[in-house]
Amino acid sequence: MLALEDLYDCDHNQVLAHICASFEVEMSELDGIVILVAYESVGSWGCDSNNWFLFRKGGQLYENHGGHCSCNGFEGQWGPEETNLAYLKSDKFEFWCGGYDGDTEGNKAKVYECLEQLYPDHLNNRRAAVLASRG
Repeated sequence: MLALEDLYDCDHNQVLAHICASFEVEMSELDGIVILVAYESVGSWGCDSNNWFLFRKGGQLYENHGGHCSCNGFEGQWGPEETNLAYLKSDKFEFWCGGYDGDTEGNKAKVYECLEQLYPDHLNNRRAAVLASRG
């Protein structure tokens, strides 16, 4: 698992507990998920805060985005959406870093490196197909 920014020193179980507390969900809602990437940056007084979680459940990839200002927290924002590697590696994919993230570009690069390490065959096949289509 890749944990970034405010979650950088958390292990898998700590991230799950954090999700339960921050999003106000029961641990049973997280049964069977394997966190691949956990990102969160919370600013002073909670302002300009964002998180992004990528996880696998039953062979399917999901992502969940959350954000808030100082008025509220992440509660009520747990609503994972199915995703796939083609989308995650496309120019359409973006995850929003918090305004207090000290290394936005570095964290984004770590996410892409993590995906390449987790799914090297898929990405290598995709890269080969792209190169072949260019002639």
